Amino acid sequence: PFLLYGSVLFVCGKAVARYVFFPSIFLFFMVPVAALEQATFNLQFIVTGAVGVLSKIFGIGIQAMGTTLTATDGAFNFEIAEGCSGIRSLAAMTMLTAAYVYLTQDRLWKQIVIFLCSVAFAIIGNIGRIFTVVLVAKFYDPAFASGLYHDYSGYVFFPIAIVAMLAFAKIVNLPIFNGGRKTAAAGKEVEA
Repeated sequence: PFLLYGSVLFVCGKAVARYVFFPSIFLFFMVPVAALEQATFNLQFIVTGAVGVLSKIFGIGIQAMGTTLTATDGAFNFEIAEGCSGIRSLAAMTMLTAAYVYLTQDRLWKQIVIFLCSVAFAIIGNIGRIFTVVLVAKFYDPAFASGLYHDYSGYVFFPIAIVAMLAFAKIVNLPIFNGGRKTAAAGKEVEA
């Protein structure tokens, strides 16, 4: 990315280089997720801690230690692995959000705020997914929860996180945040 942007800047100048800045930065999303999984310890601890707190709030006997969730009655024991930390959904969510805000938002502050909140939505979505795995294990079947449900629940929670990001983008584009104007992303430019 730096070489591409620098080459265009050197050969064509600033006027042309500004058009390739975002595509050059977007190339960072080509970094394989497997390379990022080594840095997911914090994400694993966040998910484990949050699911432990949610379980206590809902009266489900769970002991959260490190990256392990253990039922107090011994019915199940789940390890939040590197892949379950949500790094894949986080990488996908940030990539989609980066493209979305670049193409639809008219102000840099909106792009930054929506992008940063998409990270939170991806993490919250993954916490919700793991918590539902615990619920299914507690009230239905631990083998089903750790098997089929775990493998396919992401197809439900990832779209929910995307819808949350799109709804948040709509809120950011309300006239109250734009000095009484509708933005180009929301439709026509009009005076209030």
